[in-house]
Amino acid sequence: RQTFSSGASLAFSASSGPPTAASPRPTATARPTARSAATDGRAALALEADVASFGRAQEVVDEVERRFPPATHDFYAALVYTQMNRLRTRLYREMKARGYAAASYVSSRAFVWPNVRLGEHCFVFEDNTVQPFVTVGDNVVLWSGNHIGHHSTIGDNCFISSHVVVSGFCNVGANCFIGVNATF
Repeated sequence: RQTFSSGASLAFSASSGPPTAASPRPTATARPTARSAATDGRAALALEADVASFGRAQEVVDEVERRFPPATHDFYAALVYTQMNRLRTRLYREMKARGYAAASYVSSRAFVWPNVRLGEHCFVFEDNTVQPFVTVGDNVVLWSGNHIGHHSTIGDNCFISSHVVVSGFCNVGANCFIGVNATF
């Protein structure tokens, strides 16, 4: 772990190269990172970056690309709801534009039904229950202890805090923040 300054984390993990039809990159995993030691024998790398400041952030992203090329590394922008999800969304788009594959994480202590459609760059913490036929968009964080009911849709760039209940057949639009103990 190398520190550039205080702020948000960009996590990188080694991959075996670009996805192919025979070996596509995963969109979700029950491992510590999408490309963890458990899946390919290489440890994930993380960099600290002050991504809130424009000048320094660009220097950091340029350095990241030089040291961890997109052909051999996936990324996850480890941010929560800073600037109402806009900062995480901006970094997600920036890294995708630079050719990186977005990693997702699903806790081994979460229950996600096998037919759930989970977008890329998602983070699902422990004790979440995601029921059948749910669609979760790209760049979504599901914090601990939520219930996402059957046939519901969570839009892109959302942050759902702890102990939220989204009942069946609900539609949560893009760019939403849902506070603790909310029920729909």
